[in-house]
Amino acid sequence: AALASAGIGSIAVCNRTPQRGARLVRHFRGKFRTSFRVIPLRRQTLEAVFPEIDLLVNATSVGLRGTRFRAVPLELLRKSAVVSDIVYRPRWTPLLRAARKLGLRTHSGIGMLLHQGAISFRLWTGRTADLKAMKRALLDGLCARTPPSGDPLSP
Repeated sequence: AALASAGIGSIAVCNRTPQRGARLVRHFRGKFRTSFRVIPLRRQTLEAVFPEIDLLVNATSVGLRGTRFRAVPLELLRKSAVVSDIVYRPRWTPLLRAARKLGLRTHSGIGMLLHQGAISFRLWTGRTADLKAMKRALLDGLCARTPPSGDPLSP
């Protein structure tokens, strides 16, 4: 919804359960000018669409405990593509590590968690959260490791 609200032209939804992906697309179609489509989670299908993708978002639990997708051909993404994994523990999921190894830009779920916490803090207390202090506490709490190079999180 946020991407469609921002005016993204096309969103492809790929779900491990095809019926859920189709239901999500039906829910959003017509509410935005964005074109929505469902694609099967099969390597052959992903190989056909990955060269067109600018942003790949994993919003599943795959990545927790070191699990990984086997059918994701990251090497076919544009060099300018961003790979985002909403999983925030581990900070460097297998998907993000593979993307970083290919020279792709990465984005972890930590930023989303940080800003959700800041909004919750404001709703509960009426005060604006100190994002720098929250980020330090969040990273300390998650026992984050230093990324291979750079920090994709900048509040």
